[in-house]
Amino acid sequence: MNKGIKYSLIMISFGVVITFCLTLINLLTFPIIEKRKMEKVQTYLNSVTDGDWKVGEHLIDISENNYIEEVYLRFNDDENIDYISFYTKTTGYSNGLIEALISIDNKSGKIFSVQIINMENQTKGIGSLIVDDKTYLEKFKGVDVLKYYKDNINDYSSNDDDIISGATVTSKAVVFAVINCCNIYFEEGLNK
Repeated sequence: MNKGIKYSLIMISFGVVITFCLTLINLLTFPIIEKRKMEKVQTYLNSVTDGDWKVGEHLIDISENNYIEEVYLRFNDDENIDYISFYTKTTGYSNGLIEALISIDNKSGKIFSVQIINMENQTKGIGSLIVDDKTYLEKFKGVDVLKYYKDNINDYSSNDDDIISGATVTSKAVVFAVINCCNIYFEEGLNK
């Protein structure tokens, strides 16, 4: 047998074995990673308010939205929505994924909290300022959703107050997520 063909067959065999091993590892680890992520989300939801949070995608249509992965609802005793939390995924610097939980107090119509669940490939000390600088995410707390919605309905970049100099791409990804949630909040008529 020709040496070139022999080496090619060996390389193809290695490729098949490695692909099989990586697929197997992914099948085994993916559920564990997702479970840990959901535990983290649940912890964040409980930091908004204790009680039963329910998945709300059957009540809120997010099927056309590529940035909102899930919606969680917290109902009061009268079965009215008290809090809405949007689990968002946006792209920051270096195509790094930024996952955030954006919660709205439905009674007041104000943003209750913005919490970063996961952040990939954001430069330490620059892009990471969205979580390192404790005041950055706090600036969204108490913001009137209607005003934020109206101010940014045609412009997904918000104003300069919400952008961190030097971490422009990362902070714009967070702002985009907040604006997106405000838009869904009003498009779906949740502000009633």
